[in-house]
Amino acid sequence: MRKRILTTSLATLLSLGLISLPNNNVIAASTPTNNHTFSQKIYDVDTGFPVGEIKTSISSDTEELSDGTKIITLNKIVTIVGNNQKNQTKKSVDTIKITPDGEYFINGKKLSKEELSKPLTNKVSTMAQSGGLSWLTSYNEINKDYYVLKSYPDADFWLDKGIGKQLTWYTKGNYKVSDFKAYANTVSSCRSSLVTLGSTLAAEIGTAVLTVETVIGAIAAGGAAAITAREIYSQSTTAHEAMANAYSILEDAY
Repeated sequence: MRKRILTTSLATLLSLGLISLPNNNVIAASTPTNNHTFSQKIYDVDTGFPVGEIKTSISSDTEELSDGTKIITLNKIVTIVGNNQKNQTKKSVDTIKITPDGEYFINGKKLSKEELSKPLTNKVSTMAQSGGLSWLTSYNEINKDYYVLKSYPDADFWLDKGIGKQLTWYTKGNYKVSDFKAYANTVSSCRSSLVTLGSTLAAEIGTAVLTVETVIGAIAAGGAAAITAREIYSQSTTAHEAMANAYSILEDAY
């Protein structure tokens, strides 16, 4: 069960830096910073039992420049407890820019129309599967203490599809397998939470189709829906970070 408590800061796990703005852009308006914390269980994808917890503190601040450009700054602190890993705390800052002509940038990277209009779908199973999520990060014990590990380096925002070259590693059980399984657990749990949150946000704002643009717009608008939207954004970025870590294990194996 997600816990919501109004509190302090953070931004995304994909943080690559802030967007610089020309000095002649004077801030015309700024909304108050919105802060809250939430937590979620991490479930073992083999047993279905909880093995850890992700605690997130996130804030967003929206500034509107004199030319109508909106700058959203997301500050995020994520602490992962348990999950067969040492407790980890990471801080990140993401900046989203929305221009008057409808262009969106995250940490300086422009989002395509296809990315913005990508809807949340239920075409693939949203439940944690044994061995992880095959289209993202997965593992299977094919013989006693002998595993096959698979992962894509990236995924779309909704975690519906893996992106890039999938790597596969066959190996005996070792600490790297344990680490990989922990990352796969995180990805699976985030994906499940993201889908649940998506349904919640769609109901809150009264839409049948939830897109990436809708999520960003809800964050910018503030209010109750912004809380759910920030959590969706956080689930996506936390899963992407876990996928990158899992993929790095496979890269090092080659």
